[in-house]
Amino acid sequence: MTDASFFTGRKMKSKINEAIQHYYNTLSAYDGNSRDAKKADKHMEGFTDIFREAVSSKFKLGEKHSAVVSGGFLKKRWDMAYGIDNNYNNVLELKSIVLSKMGKCFSNRVEEAIGVAVDLRHVNKAIKLNYFLVVEDDNIITTKSKEAKLEKLTSFCNYLENELGLYENVCCILIKNNEAKALYSSVEDFISKWSNSQ
Repeated sequence: MTDASFFTGRKMKSKINEAIQHYYNTLSAYDGNSRDAKKADKHMEGFTDIFREAVSSKFKLGEKHSAVVSGGFLKKRWDMAYGIDNNYNNVLELKSIVLSKMGKCFSNRVEEAIGVAVDLRHVNKAIKLNYFLVVEDDNIITTKSKEAKLEKLTSFCNYLENELGLYENVCCILIKNNEAKALYSSVEDFISKWSNSQ
């Protein structure tokens, strides 16, 4: 059984650093279009490992194809879900985005995040929704443009969690040069809510 106190201090920082290193290593080692690697979510496996480890062994944990939850109309495959038996009470969506390429990609993220949450909330008011977004700073836009994009991302996270109230738990981190900066919430707070929301 894991509890959130396990993920504090140096151990948490080390795990986050490993996840970021895995992110960059996976994309740089991929022989082909990095978009294909991202579609398979291989670059996010370091973060997935952290969230998996934070869930108590007393719960059934599903990932990808075994983390499917039906909403009012959609049958959504979440990145991770846990609960008792096949009754998932918590679902998790992990996404990544490159800062300079937000454009249409960001619009797709917004549409999906709101759409799947509204659909699921329509039939299940009690389920806990968690959203974790990794933003890669590729350092090829101006400071002014970067600030505007970061503000937009922060507003989006606040919109999901507080204004719409669709997600109970939202976190957004900016990664650059193997370091992470919290844009919205902190990884520690996110994990605490994710692991203790049953």
